[in-house]
Amino acid sequence: RAGNAPVHGAPPVPVVNNAICLQCAVVNGQRGWNSNEYEQCRVSGDPHIQKSWRSEKKFDHQGTGIYRYATMGVCAGGSFEVQMFQCQYKSGRNSVVTGVVVRLNNGARVFVNKRSIEMAGSSQVEPSDSIHRDSQGVNIYSDDKCAFLNVNVKTMSKNPGHMHNVKIKVYNEDLTAEGICGSPELRN
Repeated sequence: RAGNAPVHGAPPVPVVNNAICLQCAVVNGQRGWNSNEYEQCRVSGDPHIQKSWRSEKKFDHQGTGIYRYATMGVCAGGSFEVQMFQCQYKSGRNSVVTGVVVRLNNGARVFVNKRSIEMAGSSQVEPSDSIHRDSQGVNIYSDDKCAFLNVNVKTMSKNPGHMHNVKIKVYNEDLTAEGICGSPELRN
């Protein structure tokens, strides 16, 4: 196959040669994931959202359903998105995150539900088979080092039986208008 020509019947593979994306690996190699060149968001509990690009203050989002928590422009494979599934906690108004789906690296997907990890496509996931230690969870990296997630799990005796806490870090030069944990639908 010549260049980036599609294989018969397959969609073309997007190629991202953006200088911003190439810079992620340099920054990450020099200063690591804790560099201030990465925006961070934390989602925990019933969900409390900390460090949204929209607000430095913590806010709560207790809706049920599927919500988009992060997107990026062209880096992390050009298709980066994080969605979380929130279910009702006990029988009250609060909810908890029970599933996380990440799309990155030109369409690869990683799904985390309780301790189970399922993947489609090529992704850097550690550990790749299941969550072995609940508090450490699973780490998911984009190939270009522009996006990172940690998803851990906490079991509970009340319905739905488990919840996920999530940390998202994305290269701040490639944030979209929605940013991370800043989508208007998350404010209630």
